Amino acid sequence: TDPLCMEGFAQTQPTIKKVSFRERGRIALELEDGRIISAPLSKFPSIRRLSVKDRQRYTIVNGTMIDIYAASEVYHIQDFLGLPEGYA
Repeated sequence: TDPLCMEGFAQTQPTIKKVSFRERGRIALELEDGRIISAPLSKFPSIRRLSVKDRQRYTIVNGTMIDIYAASEVYHIQDFLGLPEGYA
């Protein structure tokens, strides 16, 4: 096996550990492997409209989805990573 192919996160399944809204106007996903994915709330208007208190009430489902109770949608990790179907 080529050791250069082992660098980075190509062999890692992204798994959500924690969600935060520390930075104004942004949502951040802390992943189990140490990465932090940060995105502007402007890309998630249904979350942006929620109160700070409502944003804090969520469940991580199977490490790949976020269910924010006050929102009408469930957000998949691909919504944050922007992976098109068939990408790999």
